[in-house]
Amino acid sequence: MKAQLTRKAALFLFLGGAATAGLVAAPRSASAEEETRPRPPQLYAACQSKGEGEACAAQVGNRQLKGVCGADAADKRLSCRPAPPRPR
Repeated sequence: MKAQLTRKAALFLFLGGAATAGLVAAPRSASAEEETRPRPPQLYAACQSKGEGEACAAQVGNRQLKGVCGADAADKRLSCRPAPPRPR
């Protein structure tokens, strides 16, 4: 039992130190991922004649996306994005 606690404590200290030293990558936020990954042109085309917050639909590959038009953080162009979840 004592050896098991010691191993857990050692692992905890190692991971804590590794995270502090930057050796373990922190999870990226969704907004940071959106900024680095280009969006498919179909998503921009779906909002070409619409305003922000309007409903949109786009076919990307074999997937049909239904959502709302929203501005990209990087270039402020409108693109079709998944609709936010409805409040309960």
